[in-house]
Amino acid sequence: MKQVYLISLLFLLLSSCNYEEKDLFDQTPAERLNNAINDTYTNLTNAANGWEMAYFTNPENAGYTLLVKFRKDGKAIVASQSSLTQNEAYEQDSSLFELIADYGPVLTFNTYNKVLHRFSNPENPDGYGYEGDYEFVVIKNSEEQIILKGKKYKSIIVLTKLNSTVNWITHLQELTNTDKLLFSANAPKLTMTTKNGTYSFTEGYKHVFLMKKDGTTTTTRVPFIITKQGIRLQQEIEIDGLKFQNFELSADYTALISKENPTYKLSGTEDLATFAMNNIKDWKLNPENMSESLKSSYNTVLNSFKATYNADSMSLNITYLINRFVLNVKYSQATVSNEGKIDMEIIPTAKDALSLNKKTASDTNGTKFLNEIPELTNFINLLSTNYTLSTVTKLNPRTIWFSKKTDTNQWFIISGE
Repeated sequence: MKQVYLISLLFLLLSSCNYEEKDLFDQTPAERLNNAINDTYTNLTNAANGWEMAYFTNPENAGYTLLVKFRKDGKAIVASQSSLTQNEAYEQDSSLFELIADYGPVLTFNTYNKVLHRFSNPENPDGYGYEGDYEFVVIKNSEEQIILKGKKYKSIIVLTKLNSTVNWITHLQELTNTDKLLFSANAPKLTMTTKNGTYSFTEGYKHVFLMKKDGTTTTTRVPFIITKQGIRLQQEIEIDGLKFQNFELSADYTALISKENPTYKLSGTEDLATFAMNNIKDWKLNPENMSESLKSSYNTVLNSFKATYNADSMSLNITYLINRFVLNVKYSQATVSNEGKIDMEIIPTAKDALSLNKKTASDTNGTKFLNEIPELTNFINLLSTNYTLSTVTKLNPRTIWFSKKTDTNQWFIISGE
């Protein structure tokens, strides 16, 4: 009986050795690659209004939004509006594109396009360029989204299909408006507080945050791109075990709220009074940015300087000098200018509030102006009062409104530029 069993087992083993396994795929690798190229081409060219391309030159640098339309005649139209376009205005150019075979489908822009190829041009800036790609490996392909990877610098590039109603010029201008609303060179650092500490995010105007945990010295570069709702980081970052990538501007414009973890946010300055005193060294008092009462008084001072000193122009600005604020009074006559300084006392009185008052000290010219132009004293007395401060967004207080606490009809605006 054992012999029969062993013979049967041997027969089965020999039979299995002669069995040829059926191919896992119905197509050859060449056929699969060709189909992938055709599918990608169909999706690219079927987008009637084109694609929004979230373009990052490489994993270390800032993101830029490009709009791209792929036509069936092999031509690609690329548009952008950013700090790199001429006069930061809308710019558009066309070039040829092609899908070629490598280890997978590769999208290449194979004739020069001034919008796209500026990123890979090695000449500017500084002789090495922006280290960007113009050839991209297709790593994911669908009708609504195509994900690419730069062939040389390995940055992930996301193409999102544009709605047919989107106007290219309007769309890019809206992104520019969002950018200017959120970021500028003089904007305060953004902070995120977690259970384990506070993280600061600086230099957002470069579209690459320098992230650092308070109390440490290590900084991490975090590139991002502007969206209509806020910002999207190039890659997920992890903070205290939580992952973050997308942030949207809150309804009251006070913070960028994490979409992944809505209880966490990027916040700007907490107190406009402190921000104005510490960060804006020259408060330009422009009569066009004043209430009627202050504007009228300012123009009376101007007319008096013209009558008394034959001045061609006159300016009044509150300026920080080493350890004090002064009202800087300056007038010009032909090629000659004279200025005097009158000390001002500026004291924070509460959150988003301060008082502004004239002090007795002034330099020689300041004293002369006060003695010879009584209208100047009247203006300073009108300006000296308690103010409540407000702005469009504390993430980037480009302009700050000073409203008299007891009479909101008296106000002036200073710029944080």
